[in-house]
Amino acid sequence: MRRVLRPALFIGLVLVGIAWLGFQVPAPPPELRTATSRFPGTAVVYVGLPPGLQSYLAQTVSRTPPVTTTAHLWGTGRLLAQIGPLSFWFPLRWEEFIDVTRGFIWRAEVAWWRVGILTIEDRWDDGEGVTRIGWRQKSGPCVSQSQAMRGLAELVWLPSALVTRPDITWTARGDRTAIMGYAGPAGPDSLVVRFDRRTGALTAIAGAGTRCRASGASPASWVLRLIGWDAPGGLIVPVDGEVAWDDKPYYRFHVVGITYNEPLDDRFGPTPTSP
Repeated sequence: MRRVLRPALFIGLVLVGIAWLGFQVPAPPPELRTATSRFPGTAVVYVGLPPGLQSYLAQTVSRTPPVTTTAHLWGTGRLLAQIGPLSFWFPLRWEEFIDVTRGFIWRAEVAWWRVGILTIEDRWDDGEGVTRIGWRQKSGPCVSQSQAMRGLAELVWLPSALVTRPDITWTARGDRTAIMGYAGPAGPDSLVVRFDRRTGALTAIAGAGTRCRASGASPASWVLRLIGWDAPGGLIVPVDGEVAWDDKPYYRFHVVGITYNEPLDDRFGPTPTSP
């Protein structure tokens, strides 16, 4: 019996090792053919904005930021998954489409040995939130609240939208903190936006209240932390960061490229018309 068990155990450990090593290999970024960013005009950083936001925009995109109505982003990252008592960081590559008036679509592939094995999608589109993991889909009031909050945080990649969207209100809370108010699917909601006291950089966007978890777990505090900047699409924006539930990181990302003002109707579908 031992002669059988030992080789079987050895083979099992080798297979587990190969599987584990496959998830340590970083995912390659998506290979895309993209349009060129075009900026049709400029917006104005108006007087009355919270001082932290006004200073941040002036340093990065000037007091007259180029108008950005859509953004196509792509990059790489790692996602934390809980399997029983164990936690694993899985590599992924992702692509995202953001439309100021419609919402966002984020799609990612978990990679094993650089090959996609599982698709994940988060979406906020015309007032409805959806999460898909493989063939499973979740929607409903909790998912919509969650994706709406994420959708407002995504505007950090479209700087002009922070001052041009009429449904956003700004309230200063000291020199380096501001409250972004907006109408959520279940009523008024808000995000806390923080800026570094020394550099003026935008460092974090957090839910002022809790954010529903699309996984079905109880609502929790949520924060997007921003730690690196570059200009992959022509504007200085965050390109490195992490997202955390209850201060525990679960997603780390790197933005490889951005195209601004690319038509996205073929991604979202035609804009619904009023009856």
